[in-house]
Amino acid sequence: MRNFVEEFKKKKLYLSIAGVIAFIAMLICTKLPYNNILIFVPITGYIAFAVKIWRCPNCNLYLGKARNLKNCKGCGEKLV
Repeated sequence: MRNFVEEFKKKKLYLSIAGVIAFIAMLICTKLPYNNILIFVPITGYIAFAVKIWRCPNCNLYLGKARNLKNCKGCGEKLV
């Protein structure tokens, strides 16, 4: 049996790391020419990563904007 709580904690950690990387990339993009266009690259990358990873480990349903979920809205699996 898979440990859903541990998988969920790993996903939260990955999202936090991706957020920091996206923030650093945005700071770097502000120093480059055409920064108005380049600034959307890390933002778009973070959003795509979040949508891909922020899913229930049991039913693969997107969990939405909520950060402190206790149960999945779709299958009711305990997440924390």
